[in-house]
Amino acid sequence: MMLKPLKSMGKAEEAVIIGGGLLGLNMAEVFSEKGLKAHILQRGSRLSPQMFDFEVSNFIKSKLEEKNVEVNFNEELIEIKGKNGAVSEVETSKGRRISCQLLIVAIGVTPAIKFLKETEVKTDKGVLTNEYMETSVQSVYAAGDVAQVYNSIKNQYLTYTSWASALEQGEIAGFNIVNQNKKSYLGVPLNTEFIFGIPVTSIGSPNPPDESKYKFLIKNELDKGLYLKLVLDNKKIIGGLLVGKAEKADLIKELIKQQVNITGYEEDLLEEKFEEILKEKEGRN
Repeated sequence: MMLKPLKSMGKAEEAVIIGGGLLGLNMAEVFSEKGLKAHILQRGSRLSPQMFDFEVSNFIKSKLEEKNVEVNFNEELIEIKGKNGAVSEVETSKGRRISCQLLIVAIGVTPAIKFLKETEVKTDKGVLTNEYMETSVQSVYAAGDVAQVYNSIKNQYLTYTSWASALEQGEIAGFNIVNQNKKSYLGVPLNTEFIFGIPVTSIGSPNPPDESKYKFLIKNELDKGLYLKLVLDNKKIIGGLLVGKAEKADLIKELIKQQVNITGYEEDLLEEKFEEILKEKEGRN
């Protein structure tokens, strides 16, 4: 998908990427592999803030810089300048001018819902659905980036923008269309990205907004390229962040979906005995 624009790169030597989310990081990797100097302008103070915490963001930043990618936090695009119909440089909010022959804007996903404005389908940021992926209009379903799904645990409508979530939602919507006994979407997103070969996985809510309300279990071995973070709320796991441990993600997701009470298991969690905890809980039930 990314190869088509690369065919027209010509003699480009530098590229500026607006946004340090996953798409921006993927583009930075592509440009680096093609021998270009890449500059990321990130509005906030960390990369991919919905997925990374500060520890992982700084780790990924260091890996990017090793690959000729410059990461600039708290800096935004102010003006684009060009010559002969092509971009030649950009000016940033810090007064810097960066020479570039390519400019990529990667600042998020906006659902295309304008066509529903005059219909009975209720919308907010996306198309509102219940936990069965059904919209406000009976027998009309939505799934993927466009869906804003009701989460009964959090009592709010949430969007999930990963491929894994879209696939799961689509399967549930399809099942519910043809079956009377409906399945519900429990809203535990799981997303794994490989950044210069390093697997980074987020599950559930790895970075809740008010950290003071939650407990965190962290095993930081980033000097070895490994990291485990679990977010606890009321004795249950609600989120996780992994570096180099992608094979553990499905087990953590299951612990979240089953709302397993992890009282007395904190040491086992840090020792990554997720499967044993699930089996023990299943045995008790």
